[in-house]
Amino acid sequence: MANNKPELGALIVAKPGAIEGQLTFAKEEIVKYGFEILREGTVVPTEDQITKFYISGEDGKEWEKNLGEKIFSASTKAGINVLEHFGTVDPAELGLLGRKWNEDYLRSGEITILLIGPNGHDQKNFFIRLSEAVEHFRLLFCGDDIGLANKERRAYRNAFHLSRTPEEFDYQYSILFPPE
Repeated sequence: MANNKPELGALIVAKPGAIEGQLTFAKEEIVKYGFEILREGTVVPTEDQITKFYISGEDGKEWEKNLGEKIFSASTKAGINVLEHFGTVDPAELGLLGRKWNEDYLRSGEITILLIGPNGHDQKNFFIRLSEAVEHFRLLFCGDDIGLANKERRAYRNAFHLSRTPEEFDYQYSILFPPE
């Protein structure tokens, strides 16, 4: 994919094996939601792209803490004794564990990257509508169980990653499409 970043856009990353045989249907659903697919490509991410994809360093601490809180909540709902199973209840530590799972998931194969354009949506409504669409896609394509994923100490195979803000889009675009 060329590095022609649009002013307003988002990335949808179909994770390895997430939607085998159903990419055409997924793209049709994206268009039905009123978005435009500007570009698409399939790549095997490099190790550098994988380790940078999820925001890291000081900027990533909040992301890791939020992920840790999700792991704690989903595990508790699934009847998992978090302290016994993971050795910690600290959201930051659980988030680091979740980061590793997500990175391992990205290492497992090719990813399909869809660059999505607003097709007439303004910036505010674009990301709201896109979040709604991706939740719909996850219901259609994700047969995984978050409690089981946590019990098995692996990433929740939720089929898609979405850049949910202009800042996240800019960051992840720069990782997946560095300047040539």
